Amino acid sequence: MNIYLIRHGEAQSGKTVDSSFGLSCLGVFQAKCLGSRLSQYQIERIYTSDESGAVQTADIINRYLTVDIFKRGELRDIDKGSFLRGWEFVNEFHPVFSEKYSEHAEDVPYPGGENGLDVMLRSSNVINEILNSDCNNIAVVTHAGTIQSLICGALGLGQARRFFIGAPFEHCSISILTFDKKDDRFYIHTINDHAHLEILKARR
Repeated sequence: MNIYLIRHGEAQSGKTVDSSFGLSCLGVFQAKCLGSRLSQYQIERIYTSDESGAVQTADIINRYLTVDIFKRGELRDIDKGSFLRGWEFVNEFHPVFSEKYSEHAEDVPYPGGENGLDVMLRSSNVINEILNSDCNNIAVVTHAGTIQSLICGALGLGQARRFFIGAPFEHCSISILTFDKKDDRFYIHTINDHAHLEILKARR
């Protein structure tokens, strides 16, 4: 079984700290390029985060796939809590977090938010649902932090290591988790593949 982990397209804000926005014009084009590529892979279902950027990405790629879409809150981006107020605020009011976060040695939770383990545990509910299906190829449209946490979980890595995987994940990139039911284990087939977006560089 192949699980295609997909980061949503670029949001209207152009920022990476808030994934609640819909897609920018570039994000829409990225999703179209992605949909064209995924049409080669016999995708049988799409699971998506219920945040707007991910849902819009899923809807666009489904123009090329025409399969069922399942929205799941468990696939949302990591809750960054007070971190969304910016580094100046975090440094002033959460100095211990700021120091530990910069070292990337521990899986520290964002102030008032989640850590990587929280994300892995909730999003794994969807992965388990997928593993119990009869499908062979499923697309999961989600967010960079969620993809990092899922990959660490699949490989048995500590969640603090997620910061060193796909840094950064490109919008509409593909990372493939392959699950071997005989061995009962995951293999990482691809990480952060965005070859389908090379056309964008050619246009610049």
